[in-house]
Amino acid sequence: MLSYYGTLLEQRKSRLKEIEGRVLQIRDILKDEKKRLQKKSGKSKLKIRDKEK
Repeated sequence: MLSYYGTLLEQRKSRLKEIEGRVLQIRDILKDEKKRLQKKSGKSKLKIRDKEK
């Protein structure tokens, strides 16, 4: 019985690593998107300040 669960664990291990890789890719994409949006936000704030002067 124990070897059965060991076999299941081994089969799922590769799938979990694949899922983990995808999650890490998504995390990196979201980090990049957040940085890009923060840069855009900063630029639009500068435009608003320039218009007020």
